[in-house]
Amino acid sequence: MQGNKRVSIVTDSAASLPAQLADKSDQYLHVVPHQMVINGATYREGLDLSPEDFYETLRRLKRPPATSGPSPEQFARAFEAASTVSDSVVCLVLSSKFSMTYESAVLGARDVSKRLPETNIEVIDTESATGSGLMVIEALRLSARGKTADDIVRRTKELVPRVRVIATLDTLYYLQKGGRVPVLAHLGTSLLQVKPIFEMYRGEVSTIAKVRTAKRAKGKLVDLLHEDVGEDLLHAAVLQGNVPDEAQELEERIESEFNCAELYVGTFSPVIGAHTGPGLLGVSYWSESETA
Repeated sequence: MQGNKRVSIVTDSAASLPAQLADKSDQYLHVVPHQMVINGATYREGLDLSPEDFYETLRRLKRPPATSGPSPEQFARAFEAASTVSDSVVCLVLSSKFSMTYESAVLGARDVSKRLPETNIEVIDTESATGSGLMVIEALRLSARGKTADDIVRRTKELVPRVRVIATLDTLYYLQKGGRVPVLAHLGTSLLQVKPIFEMYRGEVSTIAKVRTAKRAKGKLVDLLHEDVGEDLLHAAVLQGNVPDEAQELEERIESEFNCAELYVGTFSPVIGAHTGPGLLGVSYWSESETA
């Protein structure tokens, strides 16, 4: 993987990269979009439909949109574009437990490697969804510093067991409609106005707390961060699904209460929001600690 050009980074749109990074014209970053079908029309997220427009549309839909991951051909095109400026490409993708995206990236890389053997491509399963965005940011940072693909792969694999995502849902309606939670669980949560808090870690999603109001849910997210991070240096991204004011308040609390190395605000990828619905609020993060 050693080369004399800067390493390019490829990822998929589920990474939910902050707008200031995703919108930046960076020839060393390539984001491959997921697709969704809304009322019979297919959209590429981030290209044909902005996250903001998507969440506004989602509130009016009678049923959640269908989603599909990028094809091997889409990844192949991204790798080919990256090969024009880089000898080596590192591809960081959505957990293989959530989607076929990893398999598509591997197939795309295999195809390009046959036609462009001088380009080295490494595909990594981040074992995360939105948490992969922080790994992409770290990979780009290392690339800009002139680190090799081997260095970036090594660092990314170090981060895989350290990156966590915690989030709260406004409703279980969309998960229930998609067959991901029992109907009774949705009804009970609706009647009691319970706000579940989930953790996504290494490809597994689990409920870690339940509170009664959105305000308490936001406070609980901060409490959980304190318990896990303490005084360690924090790398974090606050992510939201059509609740920008809530995200801003959460960002302000994190900025004032934690030792932040970096703190971004972004929007949950539509492919995530399609399954959870609007009102999703969370934090993806990792910390620099001696015991990590």
